[in-house]
Amino acid sequence: MKRLFNIWFVLVLLSTVAKAQFRYERKISEVTSDDWYSVPLDESILTKLNSSFSDVRIYSSDGTETPFLVRTSHDETSLQEVSLETYNISKKENDLYFTVKLAHQEAINHATLNFTEENYDTYVTMEGSNNEKDWFAMDRKQRIISVADNHIRYTSNTIYWPPAHFVYLRFKVAAAQSLTLASVNFSLTSKKAGVFRMVNHTINSITKNKITELKTVFNSIEYVSKLTIEAEPNQKYYRSYQIETLTDSLKTEKGWQPNYTTLQSGVISSFKQDTILIEPILCSNLQVLIFNEDNPPINVKSLTTWSPEVSLVANLKKGNYAIKYANDKIGMANYDVAHFEKEIPTNLPRLAVGEETVLIASEKHVEQAWFKNKNWLWAIMLGIVGLLGFFTVRMMRKV
Repeated sequence: MKRLFNIWFVLVLLSTVAKAQFRYERKISEVTSDDWYSVPLDESILTKLNSSFSDVRIYSSDGTETPFLVRTSHDETSLQEVSLETYNISKKENDLYFTVKLAHQEAINHATLNFTEENYDTYVTMEGSNNEKDWFAMDRKQRIISVADNHIRYTSNTIYWPPAHFVYLRFKVAAAQSLTLASVNFSLTSKKAGVFRMVNHTINSITKNKITELKTVFNSIEYVSKLTIEAEPNQKYYRSYQIETLTDSLKTEKGWQPNYTTLQSGVISSFKQDTILIEPILCSNLQVLIFNEDNPPINVKSLTTWSPEVSLVANLKKGNYAIKYANDKIGMANYDVAHFEKEIPTNLPRLAVGEETVLIASEKHVEQAWFKNKNWLWAIMLGIVGLLGFFTVRMMRKV
């Protein structure tokens, strides 16, 4: 039993050594009171982490590991449906009209218009009134469109307007003689914009074999979660797209062949500017493929990529802390706080991180210590394997 305990002790020791091999450290600004805090990570830190952020930790001044969760910024949209009845549905000079009445405490800013017909392209205007006699124009005309055929399935039938205090709202659908109103869904929608940084990159556009390739190369590894494609005006298009990133290359007889991983696919159209959300990823490049089929290529004005803010959120006590990161010997931490994310406040006081310290001294010490030297570690591991084999054989013989 004593020998088995010694083996267990050596294994624990080796595990501890592996967990201590962080390459970088940054001090966190002093915590002056007990509270939840957010520690933003800038791009110089993100470029040194793995894609799952499993190689970063927070430690207090006495070396105690502090639980945290990773929060990635994103645009937040909340939607509250409001039930309203439409009335005075009528047509005049090929235009369709309908009205809704709001209670004083109700507020709406979105309406989705559903028609029996699948194909239409028209405009909607709105007016507001408090007595159904005096009507006031509320907003510009907004386009709604629906296309349905053997090749295309596209609908954009939601309109929005800024808050206004009217009891009655009247909608006019232009040139809608052939349209039949099926239903209207009203809602109050609010949007909170996330924190994003525009990523610097170079872009190269090539069209071949009816495919437009938009190749972007970043100045360094970036954490990207969305991109915006803006086409030159006065173009009509509806195209499939695919977003890829170059992961590695394979050497063949014909030379090096790039290997791409698909991140997202879908449709872009001239009906509205396209902002495409992708699963956040650490990468050094992106490639957007636009499938033109038998159409002329789209003249792309700009392609913008966005990096979301990434923060470590932790409940910290008064004192001093530091983050350590870039450690390929540890796995994902398992903290209880991950199960209570919805209970953590959204707006938190922010703590800055200091200058980066390269843990060179620690690495040198690792090489000098006999139990951290690679040759010694291999010898110990071989010894452990030998001992385990020896005891296994003895036990089998006794049986």
